[in-house]
Amino acid sequence: MDESAMANAMQLASMLDKQRIDEAQARGRAHFETYFEPNMALVEALLENKGR
Repeated sequence: MDESAMANAMQLASMLDKQRIDEAQARGRAHFETYFEPNMALVEALLENKGR
């Protein structure tokens, strides 16, 4: 995540209450477990190619 994206994420998080933050984290975790973990080799290959 670049510096600008991190600043935007922090600004958004400051506007949310604890319940909304917990919901967002749970959704993010579920998304990661559903889409990224089963395809980690592909994710790593894509990230490796991005650095070239």
